Amino acid sequence: MKKVVVMLLVITMLLGVGCQKEEAASTEEFKQLTIGFVVKGSDEHWIQVEKGARQAAKDFNVKLDFNGPAQETLVEEHTGMIENNITNNVDALCVAPVQPAAQAKVLQKAVDKNIPVLLIDTDAELPDKTSFLGTGNYEAAKLAGDYISEKLGAGKKVAIIRGALGDKTHDDRTAGAQDALEAAGLEVLDVQPADSDSEKAANVMENLMQTFTDIDAIFVTADQMALGALKAVEQSGKDIMVVGFDGSPGAQEKIKEGSMEGSVAQSPYQMGYLGVQNAIIAANGGEVDVRIDTGAELLTIENLK
Repeated sequence: MKKVVVMLLVITMLLGVGCQKEEAASTEEFKQLTIGFVVKGSDEHWIQVEKGARQAAKDFNVKLDFNGPAQETLVEEHTGMIENNITNNVDALCVAPVQPAAQAKVLQKAVDKNIPVLLIDTDAELPDKTSFLGTGNYEAAKLAGDYISEKLGAGKKVAIIRGALGDKTHDDRTAGAQDALEAAGLEVLDVQPADSDSEKAANVMENLMQTFTDIDAIFVTADQMALGALKAVEQSGKDIMVVGFDGSPGAQEKIKEGSMEGSVAQSPYQMGYLGVQNAIIAANGGEVDVRIDTGAELLTIENLK
């Protein structure tokens, strides 16, 4: 009973002083919520999202059904996980869509069942979604493009390695960096997908270095791939600037060593934590901001110190 009372107080604070007082007046009316949470994969970024989500579930005493496929390319498996949450009638659903356009219909099923849908990390054209929580990927990637431009200057040549084609997150990151680079007079030689896989990124980087002998820098739309690309660069002995995206612990170590130039740091822990927190608010009938920016910052050896 003590946990129930505490939880009711937390919910009251989340909804704002005075909100929902009549609805939450009796502890007998309260049931423990179940929040469904489906992410894209299992790399370091999603591990941090899960840590944040699980901490929020613990803090606010809700059940958390957290799932994600082993790889971001397993679209059918990912869609099945979303459908399972809908079938199980979770009280709210947090999803990082893998293919936003293709998965809009299944997400709409949740909306039609009055299940609040909060999109995490990647937005989608879903008119009745409750909220989007994540990084403004286009603007965040421009930070990387601007940094590379300032470091190298006009006329230099850059390649881009990105995540799976059709993934809006990587579409936006690619576009943001490319627009910033080209606006500063740098040439983008090529854009190649590596499906957020480190080994694939290493192979793509090797192919790029064989095709283009004068690459000055490489921008990679996720650190998992950036570390693979960096490995290929180091093995080649070439001097190519590598900038990633995510601010993962592995990338931070490479930046501290001086082998990797930088990484746009997101706040995946915050995505997970705020996702669950706002899902609780929505499930209890409270208002949630339609867009919640969880922030981004370019990490370099200077600010890591």
